[in-house]
Amino acid sequence: MVGKLWWNLVFALMGALMVYILSIGENTLSTTALRSSGTFILFFLLLFLFRWAIGYASENYAIAQSSENVTENKTNSEKSEATAHTFTSDEQMLNNHSDGETESQNELSEEEAKKTSEMIRSLLDDDE
Repeated sequence: MVGKLWWNLVFALMGALMVYILSIGENTLSTTALRSSGTFILFFLLLFLFRWAIGYASENYAIAQSSENVTENKTNSEKSEATAHTFTSDEQMLNNHSDGETESQNELSEEEAKKTSEMIRSLLDDDE
């Protein structure tokens, strides 16, 4: 809950005092006291419920923000892992070609093609 119970008391006293001042001239003392007491209880409960709702909403907002941060961190780590993996694959390809293997530069092995397509898909998903 947001704030302290003191705010409920102050708000309720102000409402009760306003009702008391406005009704004392036209009603008996017992009627005015009864209406002021009812207003005090009503204002106290209304502010209590309002503060509880704000606390509940802000708690859910904080949870949602933290889950978004976790998702972003996972996505960023997956990107860095994929990038590192791609660089490793590129280095391996360069090493293979420099070792004098007969594979043409335009042809990729099936595994390298799959890795490349996965990397392109992940990049396209990030743009959306």
